[in-house]
Amino acid sequence: MKPFQLVSRLAARRPGVVTAVLLLSLIPALLLSSGLVFKNDFADLLPADTPAVKEMHEVMDRSGGSAYVIIAVSATDLPLAKKYALDLDAALTRLDPVLYVQSKMDLGFIRDRRLLYLPEKDLHDLVDRATAWIDKRTAAQIPGYVELEEDSGEEESINIDELTDQRFRDARLPRDEFLIGNDGKFLYVFIRLKGAVTDMDSSRQALADIRRAAEDLRDGVKYPLDLTLHFAGSVPIRIEEDEIMRRDLQSASLLGFVSVVLLITLYTRRLRSLVLLSLPLIISVAWTFAIARMAYGHLNIITGFLASILSGLGIESGIHLFLRYLEERGHGKDNEQATEETILTTGRSVFSGGLTNAGGFLVLCLASFAGYQEFGVLAGCGMLIVACVSILFVPSFNELLEKWLPVKIRPASDSHVNGIHLPRPLRTFIVALVPAFALFSVVQVMSGQVVMRTNWREIKGESPASDFDDYMIQSLGGSFTQTLVLMANPGEEKALKQAVEDTRRARMKQGLPSGVTRVVGIGDLVPPDQDKKMGLIEELRRQLDRVKPEALPDADQKLWREARELTNVSPFTHHDVPDSLKRRFEDSNRDPRMLVLFTRYMFYETEEVIAWADEMSEIRAALDKTRKEAHLLSDNWIAGTIFRVVAGDGPFVVLAGFVAVFLVLLLDFRSFRHAAIVITPLVLAVMCILGGMSLLGIQLNFINGIVLPCITGISVDNAIHIYHRYLQGGPSSVPQVLRHTASATFLASFTNMLGFGSMIIAHHKGLRSVGELAILGISIAYVCTSIFFPLALQALSRENPRPNHQTTPEEASLEESQAA
Repeated sequence: MKPFQLVSRLAARRPGVVTAVLLLSLIPALLLSSGLVFKNDFADLLPADTPAVKEMHEVMDRSGGSAYVIIAVSATDLPLAKKYALDLDAALTRLDPVLYVQSKMDLGFIRDRRLLYLPEKDLHDLVDRATAWIDKRTAAQIPGYVELEEDSGEEESINIDELTDQRFRDARLPRDEFLIGNDGKFLYVFIRLKGAVTDMDSSRQALADIRRAAEDLRDGVKYPLDLTLHFAGSVPIRIEEDEIMRRDLQSASLLGFVSVVLLITLYTRRLRSLVLLSLPLIISVAWTFAIARMAYGHLNIITGFLASILSGLGIESGIHLFLRYLEERGHGKDNEQATEETILTTGRSVFSGGLTNAGGFLVLCLASFAGYQEFGVLAGCGMLIVACVSILFVPSFNELLEKWLPVKIRPASDSHVNGIHLPRPLRTFIVALVPAFALFSVVQVMSGQVVMRTNWREIKGESPASDFDDYMIQSLGGSFTQTLVLMANPGEEKALKQAVEDTRRARMKQGLPSGVTRVVGIGDLVPPDQDKKMGLIEELRRQLDRVKPEALPDADQKLWREARELTNVSPFTHHDVPDSLKRRFEDSNRDPRMLVLFTRYMFYETEEVIAWADEMSEIRAALDKTRKEAHLLSDNWIAGTIFRVVAGDGPFVVLAGFVAVFLVLLLDFRSFRHAAIVITPLVLAVMCILGGMSLLGIQLNFINGIVLPCITGISVDNAIHIYHRYLQGGPSSVPQVLRHTASATFLASFTNMLGFGSMIIAHHKGLRSVGELAILGISIAYVCTSIFFPLALQALSRENPRPNHQTTPEEASLEESQAA
């Protein structure tokens, strides 16, 4: 006995057993899926052995943490804001999750020791200029002194500020000890936290503690209650985006599911369809989530809307099965006969469609992008599960309902419906339009009109922290996101800096952009060769002591005192440097093993992010050549790697998807010709979708890119059902195909549009783009596979449809035998 015959008899004769087993399977599925969490970290979208990810974990384990929070304090009353920042610093430092706080930089430490920071050559020059100035001043104090040489007008000076100011501008030290935006509106306090921002529970607790401490200071006495505060940084942004994405996914999934079920209920005018179509989806989604929990333990940004996808694609199976059952009952068959016939005919198409969809998704496992790999596994398994569950559950449970609550169905003689006969000019127009638009789409793609979205910030979530972060970047002229280099040995700082500099110069020489502007470490705070410099400083002090300050003019007395005070220094180590200056260069053990790379990039454009990732990979290779152990941490290295991997995977995934679909079609129809015929409208649909995107200005991104394989699945599913019915009835059955099968595929496509299109209500721009592309793509896919395809088959055949042709019992019997 063939598999579908066995399933049909089992569902028709043992419906209670089949239904009970499937419903009881929910219990282990729900138990296995419990504990499934959602992660929106970019690092989870790449394989664990990706260099950027491996380096991140190495640095995270040793640096103490990369998560940070920024509190912006209103600077309308600047003195008050500074006092608040210092009190906030003291309060936050006592919190356990806080690694360190930077509210004020002790620039006085550097300015008091600025002579030691000068290069030895500049210090020599300063001593020579001061000696000449002192010689002139001491000679002027001798009675009867007459200057014999003509004054050149360029007098030597000992104005240390003037001589060292350029040096400190080159080092880009802030002029104010507090970090204040260029517009003067806010003063910023930086808080580095322990752990990673991806640890959402710890991050939420840490942010709550920080908010509480900040609020407690606004007591209405020392600080006003209405003192404006804004919270930004990686932790608030990640938490708000996580909440937004969770809320968007939940609301969109619920809206899509309810909309789909209500649509089916209204279309069939039977309440039982609400249960018949929703229960298989619930069972299938539960088992898919169980697989996700066992295989990965979490859902990511890509797999997060898996429920919507399975609801949209999976409900097609139930729709076709239920409508075919009603059609068979309309032909006068009893419950058992209609159930068996539904499984023998439409059940095979449903399984073929599910297998084809699964093949299209599973091919994503070959992608380098872990986000696509996980999605391919889960979506592929989910499509197989929902097809099998629908084939077993819908006819079986419907059989039980018919026994308990029989529904009167009008016989074929009463429900006789003519096929849809389109005028020849309209048929010709549709058959010509689709290939013409596909050709136009090819031209648009080749001319570069269909591109990936270049500004990745345009697909991020909209949240207060994220919006304020954009403002803050503009106000400060740069991002707080830093690239860290973890050194195994602090003594290797110079060699590692040189490796970074060599990489930068090599890129510039090749005409490639370099985002690195400077590399800063503890060595920039502890100047080298201090003993040698002390000899020059002592010489400067001796020269200054030759002067009698009381004999100098008031202006010169001030210069003398300032210069003399600066010579009262002694050599120091990093232990003497204030925490506000050195803490960012220390690891979790307070060892000075961190370098900070500063960049000119704002990281708005994808090109910048990708270029930065390339440069980080080159720096990684240069560090390896030094044979010194060092590790890089850069969030934008990870983001750039994702964009490059997605761009590289794209053509391969599309081609492999088509190959997989074609092989499954070949297996189903066992004919190269039939498989080629079915895949043709699928190819045209994809081409037309790209053309529609160019006309409407819809751009691809790494989130909505996953919609294209889904639309491919919808297209091939429609084409399979259309072609199976066409083969059963021949060219003369096209009007009936348009009336029955195309109506069913319209309902299925519209439910898919509701499932995916529900994303359009999302606040997260990336998720919203999924809904936009889905609505466009599914609409075009339906036209190509369910209207153009049967009309093209009819136009290419020699047999003309018979006007007002109606399916007779003899033709129905022929269809049954062909299907069997």
